[in-house]
Amino acid sequence: MALLIPLVPLGLAASDDRANTEIKATYYDNFVEAVYVPHVEVDYSSCVTLARALTGFSEPIGQARYWPKNSDVPVEGGIVITNESPFGHVGYILAIRGDILILDEANWIPNERTRRELNINSPLIEGFWRP
Repeated sequence: MALLIPLVPLGLAASDDRANTEIKATYYDNFVEAVYVPHVEVDYSSCVTLARALTGFSEPIGQARYWPKNSDVPVEGGIVITNESPFGHVGYILAIRGDILILDEANWIPNERTRRELNINSPLIEGFWRP
């Protein structure tokens, strides 16, 4: 069971980078895992637009498949580049839990912002971008 809770976490000032976030809480039998999800106002019809907004990447790239790959290793706050469409796809890496990437992405489901898990060894992955 997962919930999205739009709030400012206790103890964070408005100037804190995490102050304008949502917390995705996943409830397990014995513990709760929370992941901070940056809040941005963008059109969710483009995975590239959301990835740029979350990372600050400003170079022109066009389609997602042209996002520069500069690493073979994922990092939180980085980008995963996949071959999930003829145009490619990019997702923002919110967290890494073992072999699982927790992604924040746009247009994986058309015109929606979604979060999903992707195995780090997935054949869909073309590479990674580190900020």
